[in-house]
Amino acid sequence: KISKNECSNRIELAARREGCEGCDYSVARREGYVSPSDYGWIGGMIERTECTLIIYEMTRKLKKNKQTFIYETEYINRGCFPGTSLVNIPSGAQMKIQDLQIGDLVLTGSGHFLPILGWLDVSKDATTSFLNLHTNLSSSLSLTGSHVLFTYSNKEGRLTTNYAKDLAVGDIIIHEDTGNKAEITKIHTKVENGFYNPLTFSGTLVVDGYLVSAYASYPHHVAHAALLPVRTFPSLFLGNSPTQEGVGAFVWFIKTLGNLFNIRVAET
Repeated sequence: KISKNECSNRIELAARREGCEGCDYSVARREGYVSPSDYGWIGGMIERTECTLIIYEMTRKLKKNKQTFIYETEYINRGCFPGTSLVNIPSGAQMKIQDLQIGDLVLTGSGHFLPILGWLDVSKDATTSFLNLHTNLSSSLSLTGSHVLFTYSNKEGRLTTNYAKDLAVGDIIIHEDTGNKAEITKIHTKVENGFYNPLTFSGTLVVDGYLVSAYASYPHHVAHAALLPVRTFPSLFLGNSPTQEGVGAFVWFIKTLGNLFNIRVAET
């Protein structure tokens, strides 16, 4: 583990290397390293890997646009769902994602229910920005911009996958609850506290009635293949801790490789 002060110092040095004297304290504060009572989204789970990821994202954004960095990092954006999102359980009822336990059965598509294997990423407190996709079915789906969901391509006449941030009004997503194709009529951003990214063996979920991937930042088929060991031995790779905050070591390793080779979509 790495202390808050140590990580804060590293963040400050990285910011200064990029010529941003005014960014350092704000970044450390917003990421929970300066005032844990107000901003402690990582709490007691601060690890060297988390600090490294924060510094990487900060450096990348500073290089891109130093003027807008503090604004852009006001909210933490990871590939997940808000805790208030609903999933279907075998009884026919719905349950909030934040109330799920490892092993709970949830609808994953085509009428199949599979257990929650664990969390790819989770925070109970992080202030997070989500896209809210409204459709012509008078319902909506909320998820982060880098999360993957299933869409219908009229041009190709088949299902495909897209990142939420790449969708536009008029695009078609799949309402699994009714079996209908739903047209996006409006997209707006909302902010909630907490994010949750559960994993199933199929790599799919039905969230708020819509068919989505369990993955973010990578194409669905790439992530599904890369996480085969995690799906096969979840207790080994995910830890299955009821107090988990953040990502596990293996998921962090996959994310780091993607960042290193520039093949991972930014978590926005």
